[in-house]
Amino acid sequence: MFINNDYSYTAVTLGLLLFFLLGKSLLTFCLKKSLHNSSQHLQMTVRQRLHQCIGYHALPSHRLQLLALNSVKTLDKIFILIAPPILSLIFLLPIIL
Repeated sequence: MFINNDYSYTAVTLGLLLFFLLGKSLLTFCLKKSLHNSSQHLQMTVRQRLHQCIGYHALPSHRLQLLALNSVKTLDKIFILIAPPILSLIFLLPIIL
């Protein structure tokens, strides 16, 4: 660019780069929002099923009941730590390539 003084080609290239970076950022934001909503929905569903099971077949200990209900929070880690890299490989990598 600096040797040939060809600024028009460089401007187009930088514009395309900016466009793709903004697109990737938008897709990443939408993916994280979708994963968060999915995580919340899954946690609520599992909690409801646990409450039904605990109501019908009382677990032997109140501590065990509390542990069962609190362990549902660990499902969020699956959506936060594991799912984004996998979904990025599936969806974003082919788009970028």
